[in-house]
Amino acid sequence: MLIRVLKLLNYLPPELTYETSHALIRSGIVNYRGYELEMPVEVNGKSIKNPLGLGAGIDKDGFLAPWIARVGIGFITIGSITLKPRPGNPKPRIVKYPSFKAMVNAMGLPSRGFIDFISRLPSILNRLRGLGTYVIISLAGFSIGEFMYMLNNLRGVWC
Repeated sequence: MLIRVLKLLNYLPPELTYETSHALIRSGIVNYRGYELEMPVEVNGKSIKNPLGLGAGIDKDGFLAPWIARVGIGFITIGSITLKPRPGNPKPRIVKYPSFKAMVNAMGLPSRGFIDFISRLPSILNRLRGLGTYVIISLAGFSIGEFMYMLNNLRGVWC
């Protein structure tokens, strides 16, 4: 049944496919069992359980991370997080290529903003560390001052 529902996503308009797939993941309906691939790699002096992970752009604000990490990936990248909330580019901003079974986005860095993200970060980290998933945070700034502000405020929460 779930496979049929997931296949139906291919027939929705691109933006609705994106939003619906995120809602399904957050609901727990799409709950893949973890594949514990043991293939440790070292990154920045830290051991990661395997080199398979999720890059920036899928989980823009860290809402999907705990559910996506259940599949057993070694790392997840959250973001890109911007200092101030941003709506991103106007819609339509996602295009489907059915023959390639792919979607391409030009979302334009939508973000709920750094303050929203950092208020939820301790909870996100606790859940992901419990799954043994390494967390990478992608920051997007429009000045050195913005980057420095975000980096300095991450230090107390992150380390």
